[in-house]
Amino acid sequence: MRVLHGALLALLCLVLLAGCATARASYDIKTTTIEVQTGQEFSIRLDSNITTGYSWQLGAPLDGKVLVLVGSQYVEPKTDAVGAGGQEVWTFKAVAPGKTTIALNYLRPWEKDVAPAQTAAFAVTVR
Repeated sequence: MRVLHGALLALLCLVLLAGCATARASYDIKTTTIEVQTGQEFSIRLDSNITTGYSWQLGAPLDGKVLVLVGSQYVEPKTDAVGAGGQEVWTFKAVAPGKTTIALNYLRPWEKDVAPAQTAAFAVTVR
């Protein structure tokens, strides 16, 4: 019985360690600097309300030698309240060592020559 418990405990530890190794770091608008390892994916979570027409867009092209955009998605709010905002989650992958900036603008894509309602910039260092 002790051997079985020991084996189960060891298996549980391996599963937890594997989960930690693949866990993706997550940042928000309060973050100004991000440091990640080459090959690591990370996410930036930003408050957003698509019912207003606003969404986050890249403010400048990414330095593709350092980072690539994996994707972005809108996460609905956990309420049934009409007009409640959710979050946009932008996921990136660090592809090579270097330093770069991720610039994001909160705007209505169809409005030309209008300043963004909000901006966010993240200084990223990939080791």
